[in-house]
Amino acid sequence: MPLTVLFMVTSDPSARGCKSVCLDRANLQLFGRKVFEKEPFEMSVNVLSRAIFAFCLLLLSSMSLAAQDRVALVIGNASYSSTAALANPIRDAEAIGKALSDLEFEVTRVDNLGVATAERTVAKFRKRARQAKVAIVYYAGHGMELSGENYLIPVDAEMEEEEVAAADSVSLEKLQKAVAGASQLGIVLFDACRNNPWEDKIERINPQRAVSRGLAPIAEPKKGMVVSFAAQPGRVAFDGTGQNGPYATAILEALKEPGLEVGFFFRQVSARVEELTEGKQNPMVWDDLPNHAVYLRKPLPQSKAVTAQKGGSEDGAEVAFFRSDFVATVEEVTPCDLEAGYDWHPRVAGGSTQWSAIDPAKALPACLEAIADYPD
Repeated sequence: MPLTVLFMVTSDPSARGCKSVCLDRANLQLFGRKVFEKEPFEMSVNVLSRAIFAFCLLLLSSMSLAAQDRVALVIGNASYSSTAALANPIRDAEAIGKALSDLEFEVTRVDNLGVATAERTVAKFRKRARQAKVAIVYYAGHGMELSGENYLIPVDAEMEEEEVAAADSVSLEKLQKAVAGASQLGIVLFDACRNNPWEDKIERINPQRAVSRGLAPIAEPKKGMVVSFAAQPGRVAFDGTGQNGPYATAILEALKEPGLEVGFFFRQVSARVEELTEGKQNPMVWDDLPNHAVYLRKPLPQSKAVTAQKGGSEDGAEVAFFRSDFVATVEEVTPCDLEAGYDWHPRVAGGSTQWSAIDPAKALPACLEAIADYPD
């Protein structure tokens, strides 16, 4: 039999702090063993504390698994040894990394990536991405076309000869391969279309075919992948005058919107960049999206409200639960109640545990607090 958690906290003004638990006998399995065969009943504090502890262990496990479903490598290169430092990449990478972490991505952050660790960093991330559903690489810094390929430029790369520069740098193709192993979606955000400070200094193999500014176009990516440039091929992206560059700003704004399907996400980013730069910068996107919707921030469920009118419940409370990230609007409902995941107030309508409604980030602290309050 599948392992399911077996308890639901009730709200009772005389028994706050998750003192009592109403059990739905249909869900009453604890580590594969039935606990009771009677009608739902109120558990003793001792049994409750054990049940909550088991629930917390499951939450810890589910949080760990969720984190592995979404992985991101976020790189900001600013302090170049052979040219002037860039203003925004570190701030852009820091902000993007935090935003992705808030969306339950397991984020690897690297500032001022050097030649010695560049290849290894990408290789290690590629291994992690193969175990994930969604993988993202965001790079802010200098990028350059070398011998027809686009490259991420480490901060200490030698940029005097094209062949040496390419050997020191990381190709965009390798970044694409790094995210390609994700089972649902791989994304490369390449915020690297800045002015090329080495153009007049580097010795080119074939000067006539070199791209003098910006990046070179790329081939269409494989299925389930998106590659986004901050600007069109051959054009330059702006650092901007604010805390973050226009491209990073647009990404950060779009990441805040729930239910923005990934195709619409990139259209919104492009439109916002054009707006911020008054049409001077136009991002470019190549994609071959999967045939199902993928969201970076999950959509809010259809609101479903069930209201218990005053006097309609045992404790006389007026309760309204909304299935929009499972929010409750009543003083008597404790944090543990809110996160346990019932569709509605258990004293009114019963129901069964809704795992999709549980927010582990909120539920775990609430359950740990309950254990601290009732250790026996």
